Amino acid sequence: MDLPYWQTRRHQLLDAMYFINMFQTHCVRQFILLIFRSAFFFFCGEHRADIKARNPEYSVGDIAKELGKMWEKVGKAYVIVVRVV
Repeated sequence: MDLPYWQTRRHQLLDAMYFINMFQTHCVRQFILLIFRSAFFFFCGEHRADIKARNPEYSVGDIAKELGKMWEKVGKAYVIVVRVV
């Protein structure tokens, strides 16, 4: 059974509005994540591959522990460098 034209058009508009809303929500989320990325995340991004290369048997949790230990040693100085740059 075919739907009347106005119902079909209405559904198309609702689908388009839903898509636009989802796209805007995604863009806002990505922007917020970019703003609130802390120095620790930048630090992890730079050093995670090195730890994985040196210790291929480490699990994700072991790598996180090692990054935490390294961060305790470097922490404040790294934050200052990241904010200046």
